[in-house]
Amino acid sequence: MELNWITIGALLVLVIVVVFFLMKRNWKDEKDYENFLNDNDLPIEKEEDEANNY
Repeated sequence: MELNWITIGALLVLVIVVVFFLMKRNWKDEKDYENFLNDNDLPIEKEEDEANNY
């Protein structure tokens, strides 16, 4: 059985491009989320009727 190296090479390049694209998008989303958390300076309010409120 003879392998078609052009098809395998193209598929490998496509997989590498998709993985790189997903990693880059994840880094961007993580940075945006960190900026959102840093800019959000509203304090977290604790409920008065929580079960573990001593």
